[in-house]
Amino acid sequence: MKRRSGQTRTRVQRCRNDGEGLIQGTTLPEVLLTVVLVGVLAAISGPNLLQMGNNPLDEGINRLAGQLRLARAKAIAQSSAYRIRWTMLNPGDPEKVQTQFIVERAQNCNDTTWTKDPTFTDEDITTKPKVELIGLTVNSVTPPSLLDPNPSEPAQNWKLCINSRGLADKDVQWTLRWRQGAGGPVKKLEIFPGGAIQVYDN
Repeated sequence: MKRRSGQTRTRVQRCRNDGEGLIQGTTLPEVLLTVVLVGVLAAISGPNLLQMGNNPLDEGINRLAGQLRLARAKAIAQSSAYRIRWTMLNPGDPEKVQTQFIVERAQNCNDTTWTKDPTFTDEDITTKPKVELIGLTVNSVTPPSLLDPNPSEPAQNWKLCINSRGLADKDVQWTLRWRQGAGGPVKKLEIFPGGAIQVYDN
């Protein structure tokens, strides 16, 4: 028994000498430094997180871009064509105006019969209220329907088709605004003929 006690004391002494097995406390300066760093990070990221949840323009345009990418991926995977049309909901009411995409499927872009794809729900392809379409260019040209108060062909009748290779039949750029009084922030969504989709500030 005495021999074992001596061995135990030797092991404890070795741990103390090596600095191992000891529980060390945190000093006050370390605690203060941690609190300061957390406060700085919260001050930087807090406003951005709040804005993410309260900005229907960013949320809406990113959702529409995601749905365009999904339509392109499905066109390639299913060797079919996907057509995207767009329209304005409640255009006469600035408090309820919305932008909506309509996604349809066919065998190829020249088909005359198109079927709406039910996997694209209205919630996913419609922006929140007050997000309106204020600009549209097709192949870098603004359709007359956006300038003519009584157009023969409304802007919503313009169509974009993505073929089975993932290529768009035209370059289309939408300009969306979050209506706030007479103005509001603006963002653009563009799909290129090669199929690339980009969101950027005006």
